[in-house]
Amino acid sequence: MWVVLRYTAARILWTIPTMLVVVTLLFFMLRSIGGSPLRHGPFLGLSAAVWTKYGDPQPDAIATNMTRKYGLDKPLPVQYWRYLKTTSRGDFGQSTKSRQPVVEEFKRRFPATRSRRARPPRRSRRRPRHGGC
Repeated sequence: MWVVLRYTAARILWTIPTMLVVVTLLFFMLRSIGGSPLRHGPFLGLSAAVWTKYGDPQPDAIATNMTRKYGLDKPLPVQYWRYLKTTSRGDFGQSTKSRQPVVEEFKRRFPATRSRRARPPRRSRRRPRHGGC
């Protein structure tokens, strides 16, 4: 009994550093892509070793305000610390499509996902074959 509890506690405790590593890698990978996250539009591809996007050009005043609002003008360690604080609270920002908080989108869509996973898998109607008949 104690072995199982100790094993379970160890697995739960290992999720904390694992999640920290995953979040850190995700943050730095997204920052290393290059370009501006404020430009909307599909990716064109790799051009001059930087991913380029096209989209509606924004006036400089709007781009400056958005950069300041999202803290993209701050140094990378400050951005990382802010990212850790917001994600640890469950604040994942706004959806770019619906302009709603991502958590609200998740809450709205999660019941459908859960109901799909709750169903048992369908069984095959074929009879199993035994040996060479």
